Amino acid sequence: MVFVIAHAFTRDSQDPQIDTKCLWFTLVFIPLLFVVNRFMPRKEKEVYYHEEPDTSLAGSYLSRQKVKISILLWLLFTGPRLVDWVIYSFRRISHLKRQDTHSCAAVLWLLLVKGKRVQFTDIQIELDWVDVEKTMAELAWMDGLLFIKTGPPAASLSDDFRTEIRRDLIG
Repeated sequence: MVFVIAHAFTRDSQDPQIDTKCLWFTLVFIPLLFVVNRFMPRKEKEVYYHEEPDTSLAGSYLSRQKVKISILLWLLFTGPRLVDWVIYSFRRISHLKRQDTHSCAAVLWLLLVKGKRVQFTDIQIELDWVDVEKTMAELAWMDGLLFIKTGPPAASLSDDFRTEIRRDLIG
């Protein structure tokens, strides 16, 4: 993509070595895209509300230019963002491989059977072989697990998560 863009901007050149120059430009520019992508802040898309759009000639021209630049940047940064996502996914997979699944399953089963909030001390008493702090840290990524911080530390399952687990267990 970078090569095509560089070549398009130099299409009127009479230089016979323009393809080689565009290739070198591309080879320098691609690592730069990865570096910029690494340090680019990630934020949610902001929504701007205004009463009416700028329908003047200048406003319309600026809007079109912003859209063109946004599309170009989206195309240029697709590769680096895809690589970042792959690296993040593999790190997450390696984290899940190191997870103590037996302890996590035991805690989830206890929370499912009790049907209410269970204090960490009660989990430690009932499952004396489980390292509660480590297991709760491993379970923190689950959306349906509720950590209760008021009073003594406790955990519970949300109703939706509890229903989903029961449905999966029954079949």
